Amino acid sequence: MKIGIDGNEANVDKKVGIGEYAYELLVEFSKPLSSEIEFEIFLKTEPRVELPKTSGNWKYNVFGPKKLWTQIALPLNLFMDFPKPDVFFSPTHYAPRFSPVPTVISVWIFRMFTIQSFLKNLICTNCVIGPAIRLRLQSVS
Repeated sequence: MKIGIDGNEANVDKKVGIGEYAYELLVEFSKPLSSEIEFEIFLKTEPRVELPKTSGNWKYNVFGPKKLWTQIALPLNLFMDFPKPDVFFSPTHYAPRFSPVPTVISVWIFRMFTIQSFLKNLICTNCVIGPAIRLRLQSVS
């Protein structure tokens, strides 16, 4: 199986949030699992030194142009790449609009809340347990 990955978020100097997540995924994926799994990491710039080294089942595919890379350069490369990846994974919330291979993305949803709003949303008014929890919370406060 050949897995293509967008490695651009991991290929930056200061990794925060999604960049750190993408980097850690690449590090874990680069550990040998099976000789039948091959990874191709797609980048718009040369891989940084901290990224996993190229090996028999781990290679980098660097190409441009850098502008609109996800929407123009990447899909064109996926169409012309042979053999094509069996699946393309983007550890970010964006991916090419058009892709000749099945594509998977990561979506992170963060919500800032206070403990009161969390408990208020947790308690269901239409379920049996909701009123009992509400009574318990009222007696505590």
